Amino acid sequence: MWIMTNEGFLSIVEKPWDRPYGTLTVRARTIEDIDFFLAVCQERRDADGRRPFQFGGRIEEDPAADYRFRIQVPRAYVRAYVDEMIVGIDYDNFKNSVKNHGHHKHAVAYSGVWSVLRHLQEDEEEHDDGQPDDLQEHQDFAQDDDYGPAPAEEIAL
Repeated sequence: MWIMTNEGFLSIVEKPWDRPYGTLTVRARTIEDIDFFLAVCQERRDADGRRPFQFGGRIEEDPAADYRFRIQVPRAYVRAYVDEMIVGIDYDNFKNSVKNHGHHKHAVAYSGVWSVLRHLQEDEEEHDDGQPDDLQEHQDFAQDDDYGPAPAEEIAL
């Protein structure tokens, strides 16, 4: 799952090593994005005013990985983060809110994602082979950090 907020971008997956522990792996391209995720979770309080999320996991960094930063966390962290992000929605234009929060690089990246995803709602002309005109453009975006490029049939629109 990709989560794009006006404070950062996360990729959340269940890796094989997560399954036995009921955890998820939260991945980010910048340390600030993963630090913000953890800060939101650790500041959250339960109904009794306690902070239930004091997880002692460590952020792993691998400059060669598609997602440079990652941490294995309990699923409740992700639930709490998403809940806090929903509660904090106070804007009528998401892309502008990202810019307004001072995240220029994220705003540019999100605009690119918005532009690519817009193709989902457009009728695209097809080549004789039945593939959309801009299939190669979509294939260029479809890279998986652990397994290489995705097969064309997984990304064709």
